[in-house]
Amino acid sequence: MDVAEAVDDDARARTRGLAELADHRHEVARTFEGLVDTHPRLVRLNDPDLAAVVFVYLPAGIEAGNLNDAELDRVNQLNIAIHLRVLAEGHWHLHQFTLPDDLGRLRAGAIVYPLRFMANNPAVTETHMHDVLAYLDHLALDLDGATA
Repeated sequence: MDVAEAVDDDARARTRGLAELADHRHEVARTFEGLVDTHPRLVRLNDPDLAAVVFVYLPAGIEAGNLNDAELDRVNQLNIAIHLRVLAEGHWHLHQFTLPDDLGRLRAGAIVYPLRFMANNPAVTETHMHDVLAYLDHLALDLDGATA
């Protein structure tokens, strides 16, 4: 084997490794997406294309779809409070940022403060995903006073 063939083999192996990593991340994100979609108080705000699942926790008594200003404020305030507790307690890490509700799951174009799960850690298991959702249920009960 000459040097050019060895370099080509090495490049193909790295490409396969990156493809496997991307496939794994997408599989984890799709699993978490399914868990979010079946949870009675979570609303997914994106259609994951690789590793990110963006969602909000709904306060008790609020259902997704065309929320008024007061309902949207309650959703945002609960998710901000959840995120602050997640950061303060340090058991899990979920991202938070603002974005417009482009899919209209809460109210089209409304600015929301969702949580974001990233499927980048290759060690994340489905058990971890269930555990983080149970943790969010615990925080929501504490902060909002209602169960899932």
